[in-house]
Amino acid sequence: MPKVNDVYFEEKRKQILDAAFRACMNKPLYEVTMKDIIEETGFSQGGIYRYYNNIHEIFFALVDRKTKDNCLREKTDEILEYGVPEQIMAGLIELIFLDTVGDVGKILFELSVTFANDPELYANFCEQVKITADEAYLFEKSAAFVAAKIEDGYFEPIAPISDVLALLVATIDGIKRDVIMTKYYKIKSYMPEFDMPKLSKLLTKQLILALGGDLKKINQLEKSNND
Repeated sequence: MPKVNDVYFEEKRKQILDAAFRACMNKPLYEVTMKDIIEETGFSQGGIYRYYNNIHEIFFALVDRKTKDNCLREKTDEILEYGVPEQIMAGLIELIFLDTVGDVGKILFELSVTFANDPELYANFCEQVKITADEAYLFEKSAAFVAAKIEDGYFEPIAPISDVLALLVATIDGIKRDVIMTKYYKIKSYMPEFDMPKLSKLLTKQLILALGGDLKKINQLEKSNND
């Protein structure tokens, strides 16, 4: 059984992270201060620093808590185990958008703004937050899968694979940004809302066409899922 002190400390950390989450939902993360979190918890300043050295440690722990159940590595391996290549690509693309669904997408997006001007902070984030290594694993496995299918002649891309992957990454980043901007900010868009499942399916079809794959197999899969 855990010691009483361990339970007590864990509960305090939970309260701090809950407070940080509320603060991040009320305004952009890069405007959240330690004072905001202190006011949300009702703790003293010393009470906060007893558990976390700085506000970035709190943000990192918050992201880690929000994404720890994503199981990206396990899900990546499961998807790669079975199905025709087109079906596997659909599963991998859907997995890539997993962290956009829910409030953690906003937090990650706003952290990226901070990271843009602080590479050292980003390096610390990668060391402390498991999801970064899991996402790297997902992208590496996806790229390796596509490369293998090109090598064995299954896919015949219409452009150099480096260009196809660059377009894919840029498109994914753009979709994530627009979904978050329209959901959490007062941004007017010509789109009333973004349907993530539909966007994921459409992007999969675009990628398969760019790889020279068989779009009929995806259409048949969608039809069987809807029947």
